[in-house]
Amino acid sequence: MEMPNINVTNSVEDYNNYETKFEELNRTLFSNMIMFELTKCCGYGSFMPVYKTSSLQELYLTVKHHFSLNRIDELYIVSNLNNQKIQIPMMEEKTVGEYVRECVGNSPPIISPIYAMPHPVVYKLYVDDGHTHAHNENEMNNVLYVNDYYDNDDDDMVISV
Repeated sequence: MEMPNINVTNSVEDYNNYETKFEELNRTLFSNMIMFELTKCCGYGSFMPVYKTSSLQELYLTVKHHFSLNRIDELYIVSNLNNQKIQIPMMEEKTVGEYVRECVGNSPPIISPIYAMPHPVVYKLYVDDGHTHAHNENEMNNVLYVNDYYDNDDDDMVISV
């Protein structure tokens, strides 16, 4: 059996092959996964894709791997309804997709996408790993994030209280 040529080239064919596979990745990513903006108590956050079919228990493991955490004290969302923390249950029986559908399907929704259209849907998820950042914790507790998802504006507002 002849081995394929694995030398890197700059051919148009290689470029087109890469572009095709990358476009397929993007389509697959948003059809099979839910995108979260995972934010630590210190305020640092990054995007984290999670398969819709992953269990909520697997979500905890994904979060630990994403930020290389030793532990998770809390994994939660913040409710649109009353700005309160809602702990994500660590359970094998419910998938991430089911949990998000329940939160979004509530009337009014408990969570909403954090970026306006035409951006892809991204939900905010918070993690407390036990590290204390007193100056940032006070800031996090005194900021109310208002998502103007129901407007057609592209501006999200942050209101200090």
